[in-house]
Amino acid sequence: MSEPNAVEILKKIYVFSDLNEKQLEKIASLLKPVKAKEGKTIIKENTKGDDIFIVLEGQVRISRFINGKEEAITFLNPGDMFGEMAILGNLERSATVIAHTNVIMFKLKGKDFIDLIDKEIEIGFKVYKKMAKTLAKRLKELDKRYHDILALVSMF
Repeated sequence: MSEPNAVEILKKIYVFSDLNEKQLEKIASLLKPVKAKEGKTIIKENTKGDDIFIVLEGQVRISRFINGKEEAITFLNPGDMFGEMAILGNLERSATVIAHTNVIMFKLKGKDFIDLIDKEIEIGFKVYKKMAKTLAKRLKELDKRYHDILALVSMF
């Protein structure tokens, strides 16, 4: 994918939506297109990882494995991003990500991304702010799911 297309795609992604053209070009220069066939594991939970992915085409499944059985948590579609939690917290991956369909994604090396947003303060501020909102939303959704499960269990 050429850089101008990458910039146009980045404009539509929530985390990057406050950035100007020049800032988007800096991020676009770090992107590498990758493909994954349906059923391929892209990220495995409890492993170290340093890549962030942006879904361009297709759908990925975010899952956890409980007693060897896959439990799908959610599905991500074009424009969605994943892998950033492990990068921001320097943590192991919190879930497994599987190509639910054939997918085309952008891959962004976490170290390159962190170096850029640490060096470019304005980019960093805008991106971190949007990431914080995204993570807060995910946490709220998980909290609701947790309370729904507790309510269901208390019925028995």
